[in-house]
Amino acid sequence: MTFIEQLAHWVLSFDFDRLSETAVRHAKLLLLDSIGCGLAALGEEEFRAAVSVVEQMGGVAECTILGSATLTSAPNAVLANGALIRALDLNDIYWGRNRGGHPSDNMATVLAAAERQGASGRDVITAIVIGYEIDGRLRDINAAETDFDYTTYSGLVSATTAGRLLGLNHDRLTDAMALGATFAPSLAVIRGGMISAAKWLGTGLASHMGVLAALLAAEGLSGPRGVFEDPHGWGEVILPGADVARLLEPASSDFRIEHASIKAYPSVMTSQAPVAAALQARSWLSGSVRDVERIDLRIADIPMLRSHVSNPQRRHPASHETADHSIHFLVAVALLDGELTPRQFEHERWLDPEVLAMMDRIQVAVDPTLNNDTDTFPCGITLTLRSGESATAEVPYHPGHHHDGGMNAGIVGAKFDVYAAMRLDEAARTKVKDFILHLEAAESVRPLMELLRPYRT
Repeated sequence: MTFIEQLAHWVLSFDFDRLSETAVRHAKLLLLDSIGCGLAALGEEEFRAAVSVVEQMGGVAECTILGSATLTSAPNAVLANGALIRALDLNDIYWGRNRGGHPSDNMATVLAAAERQGASGRDVITAIVIGYEIDGRLRDINAAETDFDYTTYSGLVSATTAGRLLGLNHDRLTDAMALGATFAPSLAVIRGGMISAAKWLGTGLASHMGVLAALLAAEGLSGPRGVFEDPHGWGEVILPGADVARLLEPASSDFRIEHASIKAYPSVMTSQAPVAAALQARSWLSGSVRDVERIDLRIADIPMLRSHVSNPQRRHPASHETADHSIHFLVAVALLDGELTPRQFEHERWLDPEVLAMMDRIQVAVDPTLNNDTDTFPCGITLTLRSGESATAEVPYHPGHHHDGGMNAGIVGAKFDVYAAMRLDEAARTKVKDFILHLEAAESVRPLMELLRPYRT
């Protein structure tokens, strides 16, 4: 068998009864968190534009767009919901070998395919864990920087989970995965320079292609089964030097989804601990934060962090997409406002003279002593006022991190209540939370999707 045929066999052998209690819990909590992130994005006109385009496209009325009464086709629902879940940079973090990525990018696919098929809660949970497992393994084995962005993985993962939920047999699933892998690669320019809307659209577009691939394969259309081995395939182009055989390793414990956390703030993963540290130190000052003379931020001495703080576009952001990746802006605006929510990005705050002045007071130093833990981006911060008063905070794990007790129903549910409140009233939010927290007992996911349709303006 070719590699993609072996991988399809691995997917079909995956069974709910093999999942750990932690994997099941994380699947449910991350689904709840993803839905909340998607609903929150509807408050932003720019992000809602993606939904507007999908509504204009129409399609078979079979799948729900989050927070909307509009029904559309499965691929179109994935495009809209995938973009929304990713839009605010508020969705999950995967803490694998290479630290990074957002496997919840696949949640829109799982919801659409499950709604279309009327899949059970157990099937939904299994598909979520499969998606995290393949996505996480792809990130873990990635051995080199290439010209392709990690949203490329979504094409393969989306085709895989959609095909599994649609009940495709081995041959049809193999073709779905081959087609999704072939047609969804995304250029790395998505995250280069002055970041554009392509960053949050990438997942939806790649996953849209993945679901379309599954539907085409379901009708008997074939894909290139040498998509990994061919000289022009993934093995040479997308994952050069990677040990792809690791994708086929048994999955019976320590699932990749167990190494995922929610975010506390709508910003890049490397900023989560710095923002938390800034807010903590701020709370300890007796003087006014506007009298801060100097901000000393210590971060781990690793390439990703060095790149983020040295990038000139992120040092002086000129768009929302770049501002939520700018540690200087995020720390500065959090200090001034005492919070970091979508409100801090309104009215182009990254151009506010007061924010710019605070950004100029930030001094960043790399500290190799913070490099010890691969499951976090720890940091320390010291705020010094003109009076000489200072406050220091050390944050090893950001709020919501799975190692710090952040992956529980209370914390994730509280975040959902905050971000879904603009679209769902308290009664609806309670029903959504109860359904998802008992998802394994659900005969079909369709009642959940019905709960997500009404919205307030």
